Amino acid sequence: MLKNKPMARLMRVLITLLGAGVGAAIAALLTPILTRLWPQTFGHMGWLMLLYTGLCLLLGLVFFLLSNAIIDRTMRL
Repeated sequence: MLKNKPMARLMRVLITLLGAGVGAAIAALLTPILTRLWPQTFGHMGWLMLLYTGLCLLLGLVFFLLSNAIIDRTMRL
């Protein structure tokens, strides 16, 4: 692990933001597919906002939980 705590925290925040970005990208890729399959459901803005918010939060949390292992692994290189 890093001996520099502020740097480790910054890396953890950036990895978490990367996860939220990946979640937004996946939601953007799924939006056209879901609106073609279920136009009456995903045609409304509320469901799209729920999809984007849910995937960003979910993948942000996953990347946050994996961030210690990612930081340890990259610092060994």
